[in-house]
Amino acid sequence: MKKEQISDMLEKLDPAYINEALEAEATGNAVLVPQKLWTHLASAAACLLLTAGFLLFLPMIRQPHAANTPNDSSTADTEAVANSSDTIDISKEPDIHAGIPLANLIRPYKNVDYSWTAIGYVWNWDQMTPEEQYTGLTFLDTEYVGQYSVIEETYLGESLGTGEASGVEYDDTNDAATIHTHMAEVRRISSLSPDSYVAVKLGESYYVFVNKDIKMNDDPPQTLGALMEQYALPETLPLETFTYGTEGYFRVNDGISVWELLSDCMDAPVSKNETLRTDPAADAYVSFTATSDMLGVYKRTFLITEDGYIWTNIFDYAYQYEIGTEAAKDLIRTIRENAFAAEAEPYQHYLIGTLVEIDDDYAYIDDAVRCTDPDNGMIFRLPLGDIRIDRYFDRLGFVCGDLVAVCFYGQITADGQITEAESITNVVFFNQYP
Repeated sequence: MKKEQISDMLEKLDPAYINEALEAEATGNAVLVPQKLWTHLASAAACLLLTAGFLLFLPMIRQPHAANTPNDSSTADTEAVANSSDTIDISKEPDIHAGIPLANLIRPYKNVDYSWTAIGYVWNWDQMTPEEQYTGLTFLDTEYVGQYSVIEETYLGESLGTGEASGVEYDDTNDAATIHTHMAEVRRISSLSPDSYVAVKLGESYYVFVNKDIKMNDDPPQTLGALMEQYALPETLPLETFTYGTEGYFRVNDGISVWELLSDCMDAPVSKNETLRTDPAADAYVSFTATSDMLGVYKRTFLITEDGYIWTNIFDYAYQYEIGTEAAKDLIRTIRENAFAAEAEPYQHYLIGTLVEIDDDYAYIDDAVRCTDPDNGMIFRLPLGDIRIDRYFDRLGFVCGDLVAVCFYGQITADGQITEAESITNVVFFNQYP
């Protein structure tokens, strides 16, 4: 990977995730990017950063998945979390001395240094999820590329017809590649022009695809208003949670629309200011978490800086607009005055523990090894039958007694079941602290 590419990737990171990684270093909690990223990048390079005894992968993409299991229990799992009196309340900022957050739980973990197997696997075709298999689309003589993002039918409009989805199966052994094609239904995404974005049915779910020319275009709309109009941002991109410096996480009050507050800045021109910094040491800014099901982006960044800029990486290139110092300070003041403290929103969660049992339906993981007092260990259930997890068992051959790390994006149900698991890999401890 060229240094210019690495620089571009680093530029897209949300500073909140950098802060999270630095905090993880201090407490012994490492951060791992979803393995799926490396499915798409492994053939190009393996790029990682070694920091104070643990491996930090730079999260670039992660989108919600459709369940790849015949028994989809995601709804029941969510209800169990919401309705269970056994689920620990973390509505207030947790006391780090009382334990370490693990999704919706607080666990009595000790500080440790650890590393894990983190190799970019190129999966066999039958080990890939639908959005990993079919990454391209030809529809009405237009080329689209997948965003690796599931979209719910509530966001969809009418059917537009069928298009040819395509994907490449690589055979490293024989240094060969096979092109697979599949005729798929194409539907409109509400509020968006099909010239820009469409939804494509792959398997049982719909996925977001974007016009290839738009995705590869590093020349942004020339005004903030043009950007908002082209991508219908007030309808497609909610701006609700944000950080401000080191003051923590906040959520804007109900009835407050950040896009309405930005209506006076519609004529703000695109800026070529290359000196704008987005690291934690830069000038103060409000940093919104930018997640859009309709655009197919997950926890990227929308910044308003006190020195007069709007900066975002919701597209594959960073765009910034100059709104002026006075307007920026007024916006930030209004947003801060109309917000309340909220809990942190990690990019992903990691459960580390010992694999103690494997049956046809679950792998059972005991986190006692991470607890200050092993008697406080808890048994967690990792559902099997999901291709995203099963392929790691096939590749790595886990056995009882292995120390493992599970990356997941959901929560933990009252009976200890992990939801929205993405990957599992081996872990090695090399330092432990009281």
